[in-house]
Amino acid sequence: MNEHDEILTEKQAAAFLKIAPQSLRCQRAGNTKPNGMPLIPWVKIGRSIRYCKSDLMAVVQAGRSGDAA
Repeated sequence: MNEHDEILTEKQAAAFLKIAPQSLRCQRAGNTKPNGMPLIPWVKIGRSIRYCKSDLMAVVQAGRSGDAA
């Protein structure tokens, strides 16, 4: 995370990844990987859960297959 990184709510993060918010909740609760995705880092701020957009982008990049040429 850098100082200009966008912080997203659980709902925003799920929409960005095009998965259900429940998938993120299940992952946090039991460290399960939704649909085989790598574990997604999250931050707890008070009682709120937040995700860094750069971390979500890293998950997307890690899941890419083939050559992007």
